[in-house]
Amino acid sequence: MPLLGQLPLDPRVAQACDEGTNIPTQEPDAAVTQAYKDIANKIKEYCDAQSQEAT
Repeated sequence: MPLLGQLPLDPRVAQACDEGTNIPTQEPDAAVTQAYKDIANKIKEYCDAQSQEAT
């Protein structure tokens, strides 16, 4: 799988992990949240494309 994105360094991610929560819930408008969403969408697009190639 190719590199589909990178997450910016954000100490709030570690804090959310320590608290047992997730950054998109705690910080929905944060740049790191948008990066997670962008990567998730790219993973879906990649998997869809791979599925189409396999058929």
